[in-house]
Amino acid sequence: MNNPYLRHIWALLAMVLVVSAIYSPMLSGKKLVQADNQKARSISSELLLFKEKTGKLPLWTNRNFSGMPAFQILAEDKTNLTVPVFNALLGFQGVESVFFGTLLCMLSMYLFMLTLGTDWRVALGGAVAYAAGNYFVDISEAGHNTKLVALAFTPAIAAGVVLALKGRFLIGGALTALFTAMQLYANHFQITYYTFILLGLL
Repeated sequence: MNNPYLRHIWALLAMVLVVSAIYSPMLSGKKLVQADNQKARSISSELLLFKEKTGKLPLWTNRNFSGMPAFQILAEDKTNLTVPVFNALLGFQGVESVFFGTLLCMLSMYLFMLTLGTDWRVALGGAVAYAAGNYFVDISEAGHNTKLVALAFTPAIAAGVVLALKGRFLIGGALTALFTAMQLYANHFQITYYTFILLGLL
């Protein structure tokens, strides 16, 4: 297969098929219970009541951990310029779509492995192994959607760093900045913290 674009199209189709196989019951209308998302909706009820009264979301909630910053539970950010790209990468379904979250994990790892100079078929295998592992299925079932999406951006951030280390500073820096901004927007800072530990080792 000499055409590199055709290779990547085949790889993308293979990833879509794998994700479809993993979540095939969802394609027939079934939904994951995702208990943690149910808890999050319960915790955010105080914030929504405050918004009903004042028109604004508060910055603090008393409903969790004896008080915590409210933006970790529910936030409105209309000024983040990466939001259109973020939404497009998740199929305009939001972070609650485990289908697109898992597909994004694969695409991100595929990009990272390509920047390392890996053959596209090996990169495809690595991408599937990264996203189709039982940990990702477990956190999807539990409703840790923001963690899933934040983990999806980790290899893409590393891809940008690798490109910069190879001397492609403009594209490497731009990709690092873009994917880091989107990982922060996913709002799971624990994963961002781990990501930068990994980048330090890299």
